[in-house]
Amino acid sequence: MNDRSYGNLAENVKFSNPAKPSFKECIDFFVHFLRKYSFLTDEDFSGLDRYFEYYELKKNDVLFLPGQVSTEMLFICKGAVKYYNENENGKHIISFITEGNFTAPANSFYHQTPCENGAICLEDTIGLGISYISYKKLLEDRPNFERAALVHNQEIMAGLERRISTFQSLDALGRYELLMKKKPSLFHRFSLQDISNYLGIKPETLSRLRSDKSKRN
Repeated sequence: MNDRSYGNLAENVKFSNPAKPSFKECIDFFVHFLRKYSFLTDEDFSGLDRYFEYYELKKNDVLFLPGQVSTEMLFICKGAVKYYNENENGKHIISFITEGNFTAPANSFYHQTPCENGAICLEDTIGLGISYISYKKLLEDRPNFERAALVHNQEIMAGLERRISTFQSLDALGRYELLMKKKPSLFHRFSLQDISNYLGIKPETLSRLRSDKSKRN
């Protein structure tokens, strides 16, 4: 999982009710997302509704908790999720997940083992859910999806490597400016406390950086 956003896809797949896309609209949105994998065919896209269920979650609903086995994977069509790790020092935000991304602890879902992380909705969230059993059936019926999953996971790993590199090479100001450049919309959808946690800085430091930038502009 990562914090990339494919929100621009929603501009190409119009929802009749932007706040609550229908099941069919979610399937259309998902297919539009999948078309970036050129090896997937129209046959692969046909009848995907047989494998997925329509999910409607409310703000503050929990998707999964540390220690649970993830039996379902959710693809977000509308909404936002906070993905975190928790230890004796508190919660540490790993990523912000918005439209066009999957939410599931990969190791737990793929291997059906207890997960180390948790996820909670920070907005009302609409999406497509697929159970582990249905996922295995999808791969059996349509082998191209196994290749798509592999490529997708490679993209996630590359994103995690970039995040690690960012923390190693940039100071607080550099991390803040990079997030503002790459994901400015996050500052409108997530709390400054959560964003400061994600950046690994104190909330007051983030407030000062934002204030300094506003003065410069």
